[in-house]
Amino acid sequence: MKDLSPLLKAMSPTRFQETLLELVEKDDFGVAEEESPNDMDTIGSLIDKLVTVDLKMWHNQERLYEIRRMTTHEFIERYGTQLDVLHEVVKRCCDLNVQRASLMDAIDRLVADVVTGKKEAAVRPQHKTY
Repeated sequence: MKDLSPLLKAMSPTRFQETLLELVEKDDFGVAEEESPNDMDTIGSLIDKLVTVDLKMWHNQERLYEIRRMTTHEFIERYGTQLDVLHEVVKRCCDLNVQRASLMDAIDRLVADVVTGKKEAAVRPQHKTY
């Protein structure tokens, strides 16, 4: 990888932010939509998945908030030319946000189907090992 430190040090904070946005916009994120709920999904299992995604999202957002509080100089000192680290955190947050939205939609659809009588509320015993 090309050493970008002299270029980064010479950048204004505004140009630095614009460069990061350009990096993010170039990537299509390759996010696959969550499958619609199948017959094995219950409201509880979908909520379980949603909680897991929310926790992952929270941890990744904490990394972004840490970076947000840094000055450009502090960021360069800590990450140097490793913009790929920041790029991966941003991608992960975006992917998790799409998964979260998809799960919320699936929960809404399943609840609506149960309320309108299209589906029965399934209660299945589960034996999880965690």
